[in-house]
Amino acid sequence: MQENTVQKSANKGTVIASVTTASMFAGILPAMTVGLNALPFRQVSRAMSMNHVAAQITASVAVVLFSLFFEAKRSVYATLMPVQEAEVLAVQQLFLAMGVMVLFAVPVSLRWMRKKHRGQLDAACACKR
Repeated sequence: MQENTVQKSANKGTVIASVTTASMFAGILPAMTVGLNALPFRQVSRAMSMNHVAAQITASVAVVLFSLFFEAKRSVYATLMPVQEAEVLAVQQLFLAMGVMVLFAVPVSLRWMRKKHRGQLDAACACKR
């Protein structure tokens, strides 16, 4: 019975991970596109490489922070329940925390996109005058 509960929790964690990954791509790609569109063509390659380096550094820091979060939650829950269930619960909470972060990041990136497009429209209208 206990294994069935753990398997259901693991399946739920997989679904949450998939949704979180899709959400992150939905938030990151538009922001990156907006930033690259604002640059002259000759600077795009440098910007792409800087973007890649920044993404790698950010990913490394995020892995460390999420590992610390996971270990802290797992150790607290391990005192209250079996270790395997504690790990599954810690992973679920980790993905929920990532999902909440993405929910806050997507509106910010959408707002940046609107401002960028509004600026392009204003510039186009000023050129015609």
